[in-house]
Amino acid sequence: MVARQIRDVPDDIRHTLADCASRRGQSLQSCLLKLVTDAANRSANAAIVARFANRDDGSSLSTADLSD
Repeated sequence: MVARQIRDVPDDIRHTLADCASRRGQSLQSCLLKLVTDAANRSANAAIVARFANRDDGSSLSTADLSD
């Protein structure tokens, strides 16, 4: 695993993140790793969805059709 460092984090941001970690019962490092992991996963999910965005071989139902 690679170690990374973020420089020049404003004090108020660092305190906000530390408070968030504390409320979750996590270390700041664990909390930040989870945030970065979640962001990476969302990015990967968005790429998968984008691959299927222009397909027309699926259902022709709209979201409005589904609510009826």
